[in-house]
Parts: sequence; C-alpha cells; structure tokens
Amino acid sequence: MVAIMLLIMFANRLKVAYPILLVLGGLAISLIPNMPAITLNPDLVLIIFLPPLLYADVFFAITERDVEVAPHYL
Repeated sequence: MVAIMLLIMFANRLKVAYPILLVLGGLAISLIPNMPAITLNPDLVLIIFLPPLLYADVFFAITERDVEVAPHYL
C-alpha cells in the first residue's frame, strides 16, 4: 500500500498519469526473483475490482456541461 502511494506521488511530481507508473511498478515487482506467483479468478476481478475502477473513471469524466445537456437527450 505504501509503494502504491509513493508511486502515485512520484507520478504527480513527474506530471504523468499514475496508472503508467503503477504498471511499471507492478512489472518491476514481477521481475523480483523468488516472488510467489499470485493467481486471481477472472470472475473475482470482474465482480470486485472492475466496478470501482469504472465508477471512479466515470465520476471524474462527467463535467457540468454534460449534466446540463443530459435532459435534452432524454
């Protein structure tokens, strides 16, 4: 958890998208020798991890203009 927070702070300092550094950090961890393999059931990922990620992305993607013009599309 601390590593994730540090990577996000480092990404903000470098002014790059934090998912890029999280992927690179995960890649670096995967290259450490003798690390135990972690396997996840794909259903677990779809049910538990994906919905919060999608919600967070949509929550920050909607602008005030989108809210104002939405009634015109209904």
